[in-house]
Amino acid sequence: MSQPVTFDELVAKPRRVETHTLHLPGHDGSLLERTIKLRALQGPDFDQLIGEHPPTPEQKKKGNAWNTDTLLPMLLHRCMVEPEISLDQAKQLWGGQALSTGELNTLARWVLDVNMNGFDVPFTAPASDETPSSS
Repeated sequence: MSQPVTFDELVAKPRRVETHTLHLPGHDGSLLERTIKLRALQGPDFDQLIGEHPPTPEQKKKGNAWNTDTLLPMLLHRCMVEPEISLDQAKQLWGGQALSTGELNTLARWVLDVNMNGFDVPFTAPASDETPSSS
């Protein structure tokens, strides 16, 4: 049975960490399995970063809430813990020719998700011990 969370548990919990597996084609035709580990920023740091990267007028017209060209490389740099990458390396990944649009979108989703997802909630557990009565 679950117990109520305490304030001390909430403030002491570590930041969310997610590990994702990448399958990269090797030069010999093999498939290399590699991992990337991301750690969420603290809430105020993430919010400040969003504010520092407002969308361009063109991006705003498309409904963007931030400048993807500047925010996403910064998030990759700040959130990737294995491997660690410099801001210049993150900018090369985001603006270079090495990754496809789909691969960049996957990285963007992962780095945004690690920062924006909430608590893990088990959806299979009943919400309460009481069952609704039928009238």
